Formats: sequence, structure tokens, C-alpha cells
Amino acid sequence: MRDQKRVKSKTHHYGFVSTGNVNEKTARLYGDHCLLTANRFIMADVNRIFNFLEKPETGLHFLEKCRTLIPSPGFIRTEINKLIDAEIAAARKGHHAEIILKMNSMADARLIEKLTDAAKSGLLSN
Repeated sequence: MRDQKRVKSKTHHYGFVSTGNVNEKTARLYGDHCLLTANRFIMADVNRIFNFLEKPETGLHFLEKCRTLIPSPGFIRTEINKLIDAEIAAARKGHHAEIILKMNSMADARLIEKLTDAAKSGLLSN
């Protein structure tokens, strides 16, 4: 969801970003994370995504400009792999590193392999 508000001569964009549909039937199984924000970088990405959804003929390259959100399915695998690789490199150097993923289920074999590599590097515990 996105909207804008005019205060004096300035337009403020704000939006509600969520990991799910906030369904009360599934709430006992898992929780959705929600963010109400006016952060200009997040809102720029939200606007890019909505503009793409409204006019898909603009092409996926339009979404490559997203700086804070990772549009799915086009870019998620590449970006998650980059983020995991960065955490593995940090862990191998002895720096603080962690990975937190929120999902309903995981069946992606390549992601499981990548997380296994992370565990082998000493990144994951528990």
C-alpha cells in the first residue's frame, strides 16, 4: 500500500510494506512482519514496484534500480546469494556475521546448498 500527503508545499510519501497478507487463520503458525514507513529510499522502491505492476511493459530493468527492496521473483535469488556470500566472507574473517530468513517453507535446493555452505563456514549456530 502506498499513499502521499501534502504538508505545506512538500509531498510526503508513506507506505505499508509487509511480508505477508496478515491472515488471522495462519497467524497461529507464523507471523507476518509489517513496516509503516516514510523512508524515502524504501518509498522510492515501493513506487518503482507499483509503477512496474501498473505498466509491466516498462520491463524488468526498471526494477534493477531498487536500492532497499529486492523484487521477487526476478532478482531475489541473485541478491540473497550475494548477501549470504558477504556474511560467509565476514565470518571467515572473524567479524560478526548472521543470517536471518523469514519464510513459510524452504524447498529451493540451491538456497539450501548455499545455507549449508554458510553453516560450514561457522556462520550458523543452533
